[in-house]
Amino acid sequence: MFYQYYPYEPKWGPMHWGHAVSKDLLHWEYLPAALAPDEAYDRDGCFSGSAITLPDGRHLLMYTGVLRERQTNGGVCDIQTQCLAVGDGVDYEKYEMNPVLDKTDIPEGSSVHDFRDPKMWQKEDGTYCCVVGNRPADGSGQILLYTSPDGFQWKFKSVLVANNNRFGKMWECPDFFKLDGKWVLLTSPQDMLPEGFEYHNGNGTLGDFYRGA
Repeated sequence: MFYQYYPYEPKWGPMHWGHAVSKDLLHWEYLPAALAPDEAYDRDGCFSGSAITLPDGRHLLMYTGVLRERQTNGGVCDIQTQCLAVGDGVDYEKYEMNPVLDKTDIPEGSSVHDFRDPKMWQKEDGTYCCVVGNRPADGSGQILLYTSPDGFQWKFKSVLVANNNRFGKMWECPDFFKLDGKWVLLTSPQDMLPEGFEYHNGNGTLGDFYRGA
């Protein structure tokens, strides 16, 4: 199990990836942090992502690196990119070609400040895919789809689905998986407006089914 946390104080700080293992999902052994923000492209946080096992048994981690840049008006903005690390289950080394997805890999007009939470998986033919949450020019959220032949070299394929101002704003933490012959997309919209008894906390999770994805 990997989880996002700040190890030095019980408050928000530059995110790390904690790591724990279990044989029964009840009793857990905590291991050293798998990722720490120590590179120029992720110095302000190693944010949410996903992990898979490569054919050679190594773990491949994909995460959002955050670099906080000061703006000319005195404010700050987070530049978000997608990065990789490889490890043996205890020790992980960041990929020398990080970041593997950056501002050159998103559709025109999309935001580099809201580009995060990669979920990757391996297809039956051995190639790889990932979905990433993003905010397009209309500010209302979209899910981007990327493909890779080996898990390391990634290319933009398509906008998997666009919010079009239907559910909240930025769409975070997408998950895309096959269930009973259909593909299921889950995502977490921010700033949703209440509808009846739903969405009163402003942030939630919604899902949809896709055929033949």
